[in-house]
Parts: sequence; structure tokens; C-alpha cells
Amino acid sequence: MLTRQEEESKIQNLRSNGIHLVNLIALFPIKDFETAKRDFLLRTLSEYTSQEGLIYLFIHDNTGKPIISFAPGNTSSQIPEHVKMQSLFTMGLAEQSFKTAVSGEIVYEFAKPIFERGEKAGTVRLGLRFRPCRYPVLAAHQHFGHDNLFIICCADIRLLWNRHVS
Repeated sequence: MLTRQEEESKIQNLRSNGIHLVNLIALFPIKDFETAKRDFLLRTLSEYTSQEGLIYLFIHDNTGKPIISFAPGNTSSQIPEHVKMQSLFTMGLAEQSFKTAVSGEIVYEFAKPIFERGEKAGTVRLGLRFRPCRYPVLAAHQHFGHDNLFIICCADIRLLWNRHVS
């Protein structure tokens, strides 16, 4: 019973973090992903969200062509085509989950369009891995550490955004 509640809490936390992160990234103008700021964004994401289970990030232009592809190994080939298509054609926040064919891991994909001057300029797609609780007592302690890492990552992205606006 306790493990089930902890897993539900962990899923809710993962969903909340994914939604928050994809919303923040979608605030950037599409051209920022084609410049040197892209390297800062990718470095920040990989440093602070690897513990959160970030397994991929794609940023597509308005035609669906990837501008940024952060997906180690054969990760992109494990994403079902219908998940990709639904994310690319969404006009609002989209959240989907799927099981990978190779490892059977549960992945949550979050997607949000990037709008500029009222037009859809691109799409952000973010995949987070769900890791079930194996040790319930330790899970609560890990949860707090992951929240802190996530907050730092969001603050760094927000700092980059503020520098862009200034």
C-alpha cells in the first residue's frame, strides 16, 4: 500500500516537473535554439535533469524538422510514431506515456508548441523516464534531492531567459 502511494506521488512529481520544464523551454524564441544559447540550454538540462530521468529533448521547427536533438543512442527510434505525431501537431500542452520496446521502461513525453507573433514557430518535446520505487524508505529522501535539482535547473533556464529579454 505504501509503495503504491509513493509511486503515485513520484509519477505526479514527474508529471509536474515535465510540464513545468516544457512550459519554460517553450517561452524561448525559436531562433535562440539555433544560436550559441543552445549549448547553454543543453548543458544546463543535462547537468540538472539527468537525475530526474531526462532521456530526450527535441526542438522542432514549424515544419517538424528537428533543430535540437538531444537523444543518446537509439532513443529516438524507441519513440512510437503516433506519440511523435501527436506531439508535433498539438496546439497546446500535450502529455503522453509509452513503454519502450527494448527495455520496457515507462517514458512520459511532454510537448508544447512555441508561438511567435501568434503563429506556431516550433515544438518542444521532452521525455522523462519513470523509475518505480524499489526501496520505499529511501524513495522519500531521493524525492527531496530531485526536487532541489529541478528547482536549480528551472532557475538557470529562467536566468537565461531574463538575459535574453534584457
